[in-house]
This record gives sequence, structure tokens and C-alpha cells, in this order.
Amino acid sequence: MGNKARVLVVEDESISARAIMHMVEVVGCEVVGVLDRAEDALTSVVEQDADLVLMDVRLKGEMSGIEAARLIRGRYGTPVVLVTAYSPKELHDHYGLGEGFPYLTKPVEEHELASVVDEVLGARPDEQQEPS
Repeated sequence: MGNKARVLVVEDESISARAIMHMVEVVGCEVVGVLDRAEDALTSVVEQDADLVLMDVRLKGEMSGIEAARLIRGRYGTPVVLVTAYSPKELHDHYGLGEGFPYLTKPVEEHELASVVDEVLGARPDEQQEPS
């Protein structure tokens, strides 16, 4: 088994941040940082060598989580999972978000987080085969 996936959590509500941090650790990943501003995530994703970013849609600061997610994915290729209380329709209507970003709905459930992390970071079956 390889190293633990390194996850950067970007969430401005401290209760939600703590709950997400706990779940990230329970599903076998390492939390490398917790931030409350999207702008800070743009530099921390590289500084912390994050494998995945869990990003709230609404954050402190001028930039939305969706704007930061687009920049992070575009600049660094780091996967971003949005965390939101919005429905898919509200995400589309308010933020113009179409397909392309996986998301978790608040309150985040541990099994949903595990499933999304596996989907986003898990090795594909053809990559898991070991020589016999």
C-alpha cells in the first residue's frame, strides 16, 4: 500500500472544518492543512503538496471556492471536490457550474466522502494489477 493521500481542506465554518478533517483521517487520508479563504488555497495546494482539495463553495475573502477550484485544477491539475449546501441546480444557476467537479453536500457523510475520495484518487483497475 502506498502513502496516505494528502488532503487540503478549505472550509470557513470551524465546526464543518473539524468534522471534515476527522472524516478525512477516518477514511485513511492525511490532512495537510485547513484554510478558510480560497485565495490561500491557491498557494497552499503547492506548498503542502496536496493530492486533493476539499473546497467549500462559499468562503471568506473575495474569491469563491468555485473560482479557486477552477484555477487549482487548471494551473496544477490537482483534483478538487466541492463541498456545499447548494443543490446541483443551485450550483448551476448561481455559479454557472456545469459538469466537471465532483461535490459533496453538507452535512457531509463519511461514506460519501470515502466514495468520492476513492473515485477521484483511487487507482483504476488496470493500474492496480501486480505482476504474478
